[in-house]
Amino acid sequence: VKEVPKPPETKLTMKEVLRLKSEDEGIAHVLSEAERILGKTFTTSDTETIVWLISYAGISPEVLITVIAYCAGIGKNNLRYIQKTALEWLENGIDTIEAAEERMRVLEEAKSWEGEVKRVLEIYGRSLVSKEKEFCESWRIYGISSELIHFAYEKCIEKTAKLSFPYINKLLISWHQKGIKTPAEAAAENKTKDIDKKPSFDLDELE
Repeated sequence: VKEVPKPPETKLTMKEVLRLKSEDEGIAHVLSEAERILGKTFTTSDTETIVWLISYAGISPEVLITVIAYCAGIGKNNLRYIQKTALEWLENGIDTIEAAEERMRVLEEAKSWEGEVKRVLEIYGRSLVSKEKEFCESWRIYGISSELIHFAYEKCIEKTAKLSFPYINKLLISWHQKGIKTPAEAAAENKTKDIDKKPSFDLDELE
């Protein structure tokens, strides 16, 4: 994790902004592209934020434009959010255009995967909370299919009568460790468990 500077407590003066803008062509380019991407004319405060991110935080113009495009794509056009995201990327070592594009790819993949998980878990009208996203991402990393997640969800409802991410995760991790990849294999494993639980003697005969 890279140490990054904190946003300034005091704003840059307009004189400083104009000087830095005139000295660095990259700043002028980012300001022009950012206004185009976000579809608005920057305020003085917006301009100061962009200048600070490039001149003081050390974020390259190319990476900053990628951050801005990403934020705009998820409906976050606020410069404060853009600044926070840019600094988080920098802190995680994303300081080249190649690294930024890879982060974009991962984020887009995770976003579409989250949507698929929400669909099979029948979650509508809300976003996943942080812990749910962690579960969701771990299932993606393990290569667990959405069909198996849905099967675990059905078993969860049968057992608890409600959606429980921890319960579903317990089932999925157990199946993953056993090499179970499909609902059919999971069903067969459950059936074997049920058989194993039956007593070795006939209760009726014993009575």
